[in-house]
Amino acid sequence: MTRESEALIYAMGLFEGLGVQLSLEELAGPGLLEDTSEASGGRLFPVSDVNHLPEIAARIGIELHTQYVLAYAPNALQHDGRHHRLRVQVEPPAGISALNVHSRAGYRAPNE
Repeated sequence: MTRESEALIYAMGLFEGLGVQLSLEELAGPGLLEDTSEASGGRLFPVSDVNHLPEIAARIGIELHTQYVLAYAPNALQHDGRHHRLRVQVEPPAGISALNVHSRAGYRAPNE
């Protein structure tokens, strides 16, 4: 689903009380939410205290406001309808110690 959409998914997860008589689906929820958000190029923000929700929402807003959009076009586009993996690396400019990169893991080629 998220591999093919253009939507970034940023999630805030309240996982309080996990491990206390929960189903396997409920126990798998945090990992599924993280995998889904990261596959879209977004991120999961775990929330340990509901009082932190405004701060986390503000962090997501800042992240969305300061992001860059890069386009990629393969040299030889294969028309196989398959998912092709990508890895994005960034070299920080002089004076910047590190940059955080959040990106999709690839793209789906067209069938035709």
